[in-house]
Amino acid sequence: MKFNLPFLNMRSEPSFSQSDRAREENRAALRDLGNRPHGFSAKSTAESNDNKKIALWTGKHLQLSLACLPYGAICTSERYDSADRLIFTACGRGEIEIEERGGARVIPIGEGSIALIPCGAKHTVKNTGRSPLKIYSAFSHPVMPYGESVK
Repeated sequence: MKFNLPFLNMRSEPSFSQSDRAREENRAALRDLGNRPHGFSAKSTAESNDNKKIALWTGKHLQLSLACLPYGAICTSERYDSADRLIFTACGRGEIEIEERGGARVIPIGEGSIALIPCGAKHTVKNTGRSPLKIYSAFSHPVMPYGESVK
């Protein structure tokens, strides 16, 4: 089933060759679409995002956010006591350091990879590549206010 989305032109699959104007339209329209069914291209939506963090969809029991970490950026230590977290890497390279009893565990991430972070685990996301690291985070319980965006 295909959904018509206000923030993504689904007539053709957007790609890196997407025009600057189309990218700007997608970027300007990124917003929390709330608790309604939606579908979109993960890659092209991530490519058009330059926000540090933005909530894309907030439901009753699930939240999807998108983040862009520039070259060399580190997302300081986070811990979500009320939600498990799935991190999907849309583009770029990085690593996630998770504090565990007895030390830290480092998970390398790259385009197409997924990392799973259990509720309560303290973790840090780092961009180790030479281009922006663009990730999606799905939380098992909303952790950001509806519609929140950090530029």
